[in-house]
Amino acid sequence: MSERYFVAIFVGVLWGLVNRILLLRVDYRAYPSYPHAYMSHLAFGFLASLVGTVAPVALAAQQFDAVTFLLLVATQFREIRKMERDKLERLESIELVPRGANYIEGIAEVFELRNYLIMFVSAAAAGAVLLWGESLGVLIGLILVAGTQLLRSDLRLDDVAKIHIASVRFEGPQLFVEDVDFMNVALPDLRARIEEWGVGVVIEARDSEYLGVLDNFGQRQAIIHDLVHVLGNRADVDTSELKPQMRKNLETGKMALYFCPMDGDPDRILNVAAHTPILSNARRGSGEGL
Repeated sequence: MSERYFVAIFVGVLWGLVNRILLLRVDYRAYPSYPHAYMSHLAFGFLASLVGTVAPVALAAQQFDAVTFLLLVATQFREIRKMERDKLERLESIELVPRGANYIEGIAEVFELRNYLIMFVSAAAAGAVLLWGESLGVLIGLILVAGTQLLRSDLRLDDVAKIHIASVRFEGPQLFVEDVDFMNVALPDLRARIEEWGVGVVIEARDSEYLGVLDNFGQRQAIIHDLVHVLGNRADVDTSELKPQMRKNLETGKMALYFCPMDGDPDRILNVAAHTPILSNARRGSGEGL
């Protein structure tokens, strides 16, 4: 095998790993947040970059049997999606406020697609080395990695909705967030706790085409889960009145959320709500703006 092949493999694997490292984030959802999760995803990233890199090298060397084998290996990355889904679904049973099936499917889909993206970047960088030389191969790898970072931002809740903190109040025993009726709280001591701890958040679609996004049950569950995951939750298994809930104003379509966070800082609440990702399932059937 010529020296150029080795250079192509090195450049392709290098840019694939760099891309995977840059895509690996510990964000406000804290996933992944532990060393073996990093190692798992970096190992998959290395394998994906290696598969993507060797494919154009095998084609250039006319090793067509090797290309067929590499394509077979690449299809096995579909198992990553199933692995992530199964793991998160098992964790759902111990969550007081679960993520929901839509959120889990979105996370699993991202982990699968990132490996295909790494394979593409690695293959393009290695192919460029073989066709045009080392300098252009390195440059194309850099451009693709930079482009990946520019395109990585996904749609967030504040892109489709206006969000503000709202008052939690009682009319007799009936709990309201602004004008949205939530439930009847009969016990006076619980009403006092809710008045002390309760926080309301109102979410209004920026345009009528986004109403379907807020109607999606999985999207509502994702908003609640992110807020509770970051800010805490005073509710316990036997205090259903303190558990977070979301209701819709049937006349206007706006959503109101009620919960009792451990951290009631309004700026943090708005920031976490604003950064909740819009799930792919919630976009279906919505307008072209998504």
